[in-house]
Amino acid sequence: MNVLGIELDPTVTSIGRRYFGLASNPRVRVATADGRVYLETHSQRYDAIFLDAFRQPYIPFYLTTQQFWSLCVTRLLPGGMVMANVGETPGSHTLLDAIAGTMATRLASVYAWPIGRFNWIVAGFVRPVSAAQLRRRLLAATPPGLAVTSQAALRMQAIGPTSDPLTDDRAPVEWMTDQMIVQYAAGGGH
Repeated sequence: MNVLGIELDPTVTSIGRRYFGLASNPRVRVATADGRVYLETHSQRYDAIFLDAFRQPYIPFYLTTQQFWSLCVTRLLPGGMVMANVGETPGSHTLLDAIAGTMATRLASVYAWPIGRFNWIVAGFVRPVSAAQLRRRLLAATPPGLAVTSQAALRMQAIGPTSDPLTDDRAPVEWMTDQMIVQYAAGGGH
């Protein structure tokens, strides 16, 4: 497997090379760039795109829109997939629903599952994938009994397209995030 990481902050890449063995793996390359700009300016296609673009707790709005998910589709090979890490507070799905529902307006199948108390993984597929197929893939991809994979296979939810998608000219994800945090704090943060 070859991996191309796109990292906005060169300091993060430097730390990865110095402390986490990034420099010792010839199959891993890192480009210093904004992820969307990189995808817009390079035509290479991928089997998978993984998005973990937070400056906690915020995700850049332009990585959540119909235009971004359409761009991802053009950069994925047939049968490809895109995954995103989406933060939330317990009991609030506003941001998750907006991002996943928008993704579902551009990808054939979208699923989401919780990871811990404050994160969800959202996976979108270029071609239709049934929940049963995805469960089999998840369970076959990792060692038996791996808790994260087992949880994902058991707790995944199919996501349909939203009627109010995020777009480049209207994606209030910062406002949604602020509202989610304030509501969580006002409720005692439990």
